[in-house]
Amino acid sequence: MSCSQGNAKIFYNIGKIAADRGEIEKAVENYKHSLTLYKNYTSALNNYGNILRDLGQLEKAKAILEKACSIDPQFASGLMNLAIVEMALGNYPQSEAYFKRVIQIRANHAYSHFNMANMVCLFCCKLNYCWQLYLLHLPVPRMEALSRSRANVQKSSSARWKTCAGLEQFNSSNTRP
Repeated sequence: MSCSQGNAKIFYNIGKIAADRGEIEKAVENYKHSLTLYKNYTSALNNYGNILRDLGQLEKAKAILEKACSIDPQFASGLMNLAIVEMALGNYPQSEAYFKRVIQIRANHAYSHFNMANMVCLFCCKLNYCWQLYLLHLPVPRMEALSRSRANVQKSSSARWKTCAGLEQFNSSNTRP
């Protein structure tokens, strides 16, 4: 790691702490400074893109996240966040393609499974069937992995997780619909 990359990490960490505290302007300033020191810093690009997404600057967030993913095509978190931005833009087929890439890279990436299920809900506009539709697209081993890993997602987003009416049926039977 070069000296400038090491310094970039310092500013990245300051940006992350600021973002966690809700100090968005300070976070953006530090992420940008980190990127002036090391322009290919994928984690800084990812976090900066997430802030832009949260601020509603979806096209700018998309460009930043695309840059991160072009630097590292195996960057699962960046691809997932890019999929979320595409979903927010209404580009459901592109969003699905990114989610599928993440799941190919990391089959047990629970947040991608969760967000892809949300995308299916939005795209199909049939909340009563979204969970079952999503499960039909999962190979059985992935369903089992999702079942094991979804507890962490459920803890952090229990209200959103239960938006799909079919989830309770899946929980009780633990079989494909």
